[in-house]
Amino acid sequence: MPASATNVHGGDWRQSNTGIARFSVDLQDTVKSPPSENVTMKRASFYGIGVTTIFYVSLGCIGYAAFGNAAPGNVLTGFDEPFWLVDVANVAVVIHLVGAYQVTMIMTVCCLLAVSHST
Repeated sequence: MPASATNVHGGDWRQSNTGIARFSVDLQDTVKSPPSENVTMKRASFYGIGVTTIFYVSLGCIGYAAFGNAAPGNVLTGFDEPFWLVDVANVAVVIHLVGAYQVTMIMTVCCLLAVSHST
């Protein structure tokens, strides 16, 4: 058996759980603890809002570059052709709004129930 396969006491490391436990404790001591939840959520929110803002601003710039001042006020009803593409866009907006309404109502109902149960 090679020397690297033995533990501190000269026995085989596979036969001794104490060597593995010591290694695990030493490893846990060297790994730093993760940041708090507040720091993690602030960082995630910052990056999420930043990426979303960059995405929407770039879409607005691309739309203005493509249509200029001739862009319609309501993009979903301002274009006539192709009909199927306008219909698909309108259906996507309806699906998005239905999902957003459900999330908003769940949060509203939960807050109202919490207030009513606390009094």
